[in-house]
Parts: sequence; C-alpha cells; structure tokens
Amino acid sequence: MELTSAAINNALKFAVGKHSYQIPLTLEQVYLEKNLRKPARQSEVFHYSKMKTKQVLRTNNIKTITPKNLENALEILSGKKFQILAGGTDIIVQARMKTELQNLLNIYSLQELKEITETENEIIIGSAVTFSKLISNKIIQKHFPILVKACSSIGSTQIRNRATIGGNIINAAPCADSVPPLILRSAELVLQSKSENRKIPIKDFIIKHYKTQIKTDEILISISIPKPSNKKYYHRYSQLGRRNAMNITRMSISAMISFASNKNIEECYLVDGSLFSCSQRLTNVENFLIGKPLNEQTIEAIEKPLSEKIEKEIGNRWSSEYKKPVFINMCKDALREIAADFHG
Repeated sequence: MELTSAAINNALKFAVGKHSYQIPLTLEQVYLEKNLRKPARQSEVFHYSKMKTKQVLRTNNIKTITPKNLENALEILSGKKFQILAGGTDIIVQARMKTELQNLLNIYSLQELKEITETENEIIIGSAVTFSKLISNKIIQKHFPILVKACSSIGSTQIRNRATIGGNIINAAPCADSVPPLILRSAELVLQSKSENRKIPIKDFIIKHYKTQIKTDEILISISIPKPSNKKYYHRYSQLGRRNAMNITRMSISAMISFASNKNIEECYLVDGSLFSCSQRLTNVENFLIGKPLNEQTIEAIEKPLSEKIEKEIGNRWSSEYKKPVFINMCKDALREIAADFHG
C-alpha cells in the first residue's frame, strides 16, 4: 500500500486548539492507515478489577525443594505435584500473579541436565543448559548456526545467563525463540519420569500457547537434534520486535533451503514464530517452492499460498490484518537474502 504525503502528515499530527503535536506511529498506522486495538484478556480484566492497580503481588507464598540429583528429583516428582523451576525467568514472573501456595522443584543445579554432547548422529542438549552456554558452544555454532542466531536474540545478557532452553520450551510461550529452529531441525525431546523414558518430536509436543504434552511426573531432560548431512544448506532467521534490547518477539521466520545441481530448490523448511497457535512448518509454501528457482518471480509468488495458510489459521483474529502483510514481507525478505547468498 502506498500512502500519500497528506495521509502520513495526518497520521503524524493531531490538533489540539491551535497547536499540533507529534505522536509516535505504529506499524499498523503506517501500513494500514488505522489503529488496531488488542482486546483485553479476561485474566487481565479480572486481575485489575480486583487489585484496582497495576501493582502485582509479592512472591511470598512459595515452597522450593532442591533435589540431590536427577534420580532424586524424579522420585520426589512421583509422589507429589510440583512445578519445575530451572532458570526461573518465566516461572518467577508468573508466580507474582498467583496467591495460592506454589510448590517448586528446583532442577537448575542438576549436572546431568547441563551438558551438551555430540554423538555420531546427533547433538544432545541438556534441558538446564543456559542460552549463554548454548550460543557460545563450538558444536552448536558449527552444526546449528540458525539456533545460535535465534537464541542470541532472547532477552538480555543477564537473562541469557540464567534462562534455560528447557524452560523456554516447557513454558511454550508464542514468543519462544528457540522453538522454531528446533522444529526446523526436526529436534526430539526426551521426557523422563520415575517409571518411563519417552521421546516426542518438538513439533508435536507444544499443543498451543502455554500448553504442552508433558505429564505431571515428567521432567524434560534433553533435546536431541539430528546432525545435518554434508549437503550445503542456506539458513535465515529474522524476527520482528518492538525494540532491540530486552525484546519479546512479535513474529519470526526460520528458513533452511538446499539447492539441486540445476540450481532449483531441492529441500525447503520454513517455520513461523509467534504467528499461529503454535510454531509449525509452512508445508504448503515449502511444497510450492520445491523444484523452482529461487528468483524474484518465485519469491513474489509465495504470497498466494502463504496468504491462504494465514487466513486458515488466524483469519478471524483481531491482529491478522496486521500480521498477514508483515509476515509475508518477512518471508520474502528471508528468501531474498538466501537467494543473494546462493547466487554469490
């Protein structure tokens, strides 16, 4: 959409008496020439109607148990319901919205969960590995640069020093930056209870925002990522946020593409972030791209299948009018950057 200079000037200023004042522009004002208003969540309405203020409660009704080792943690978890505490960057913030007693099982110091190991076929990341340790690890940098790029955008240095990859996955927030690259790389999660050990693909683990398939007696102990083949892959991760520091991702796109000898797309993996009810591969767009050259004509042509996907998933949401054009442009830009890399 092209905006006239008059429209931009009207958006930039509003009149009060004889004076004009500058106001900040949002993206939807510039792009759509309108203001979108997010509906208040029922939980927020209830909370603020009771509190009459934005001040939240103190976290003074918490009981924490720290197990000696993983075996001890699973034993404790089998007998009583606990909420797992690792880095605490999500749990402690959420705890301030609760008044009831909260029982936390602190697994942050369990050494069994803090290692990154390499086998012949996969890389295994312990669930209590912090993001700072993850992004500085030479094995991860070598095999999964897109995961490093995504996780480097999380919070601040202080947050990354404390927050864990397992906590990021289990919390299942729509803005969880580690999840899209892990889906892209077909990662599996290893869940353990006192009585059993099971694996589940991360693409199936998160059901929707803040809801997963973990059982009350289970701990996520590790994330297994298959090693990439020797084929040359081109990666891109880009995200949209309100600011650079301490940013919460509004939308992201993770892309990985390989090319055949005829220079057409051979493999294609695209995963959204914070767009749908949970991050997922954009299979209809992937299938559209496979077998085609990655040129400007092909990139422009993804708009139709991508629009259909977005309309199907979130067409009735208040935010879809803004998210649809922005996410489509993000995808196009990511593909253009991959094309530029491939063509040298």
